[in-house]
Amino acid sequence: MTYGPYGEDVPYKQFNPKSFSGVNPAHQTEHFVWETPTPHFWTEQGYVVARADEIGIGQSPGVLHVKSAAAIDGFCDLIEWATEQSWSTGKVGLLGVSYYAATQWQVAARQPKGLAAIVPWEGFSDSCGESLRHGGILSNKFFDLWYARQVTPNQYGLPGRAARNWGPDPVEGDLTSEELEANRQKDVLNEQRYRDDEQLASLNFNLERYTRR
Repeated sequence: MTYGPYGEDVPYKQFNPKSFSGVNPAHQTEHFVWETPTPHFWTEQGYVVARADEIGIGQSPGVLHVKSAAAIDGFCDLIEWATEQSWSTGKVGLLGVSYYAATQWQVAARQPKGLAAIVPWEGFSDSCGESLRHGGILSNKFFDLWYARQVTPNQYGLPGRAARNWGPDPVEGDLTSEELEANRQKDVLNEQRYRDDEQLASLNFNLERYTRR
């Protein structure tokens, strides 16, 4: 399972053509999406692949608020929902790189029902010391570029997606620029100076909460 901000229906080939060209040909399918498992490959191995958009992304309505406790709440809800489906064994595994790695640590610390394994790589577990403020120094350039170029183009209700080959248009119609702005939670992490500031504190967790099953 993956749950993230890049649009689960935006073709990898369109999202990053140069990167896509270097991928193993077995994974170069129309359903391959950036940094997520290829459904065809994994279902042939007997797995169910669940890919979901975070709230406020793609076809998922609501307020966009990446890198937040609210996003982790949604991920935990999705895991517990999956365990109750007829096609599920009741065990859910997570995998992913970068953003998809960082959120796995957050989710696993909450121990949602049904979570059996995580496979995070090339991510971070400490939102403050390993991501936002390396050595206490604000490191916001990447996040500012990332948010503008890789997150907001996938916001729910953004007009012209199909025309840009950026996934299908919203099933419930486009939102106005005012509505889009209202549905983006202001990212205040850059204003958080200390680990116990409100938004950073909501992302803190103890590695000791992890268990082996």
